[in-house]
Amino acid sequence: MSSTALILLLLGLGQTVVVPGTTATVRLESVEDHRCPKGVQCVWAGYVAATLGVREAPGQAIRQVVLSQPPLQTSAMTSRLVLQGQALTLESVEPQRSFQPKGPAVPVRVSLGVSPAS
Repeated sequence: MSSTALILLLLGLGQTVVVPGTTATVRLESVEDHRCPKGVQCVWAGYVAATLGVREAPGQAIRQVVLSQPPLQTSAMTSRLVLQGQALTLESVEPQRSFQPKGPAVPVRVSLGVSPAS
């Protein structure tokens, strides 16, 4: 594996993981899905955002960061989070919502990409 390889972290709501190569942890707090539903043609594809609870080191306070896909740069959202030399990006959120009547709830899974920040 090269030093620029992308590592994927898979999280469900409420799950916490350690960011590889750091002492930082991230917890998936919530997901907002504003993407165009599957099976529907939309003028705008929309976006999805994941709120993370970030702790940079044991004992430090948790701060909230919102990552978006596609990358949106606003005061409330960012496309990239750098922690101790590692860059995190929101790679995917599954399942994508559909335009069907509500069925059984399906757990949301978020993939975060981790790569060296440069």
